Amino acid sequence: MPALITWAPNEAGGANGATGYLPIEEGKERMSKRSSQDKTEGAMDKLTGRAKEATGSLTGDKDRKAEGRADQDKGTLKKKKGAVKDLLK
Repeated sequence: MPALITWAPNEAGGANGATGYLPIEEGKERMSKRSSQDKTEGAMDKLTGRAKEATGSLTGDKDRKAEGRADQDKGTLKKKKGAVKDLLK
């Protein structure tokens, strides 16, 4: 008997940017982000955080500086999440 196929939304879109649906076999869960994507997002968050922290330091804006530190911490956690995914492969 063939596997039951359901359709799940395709957030990434096709080659021309169109969104649609992708088939998924029953019993197979959709994978979350790839480890490389988590690492890339983490690096971007850290970079954004560094820029915000520097801006806050230059302008004397304590809130902006704290927001930058928080973004850096978020980026560190995303990078570590990607590394853990690599270990579990």
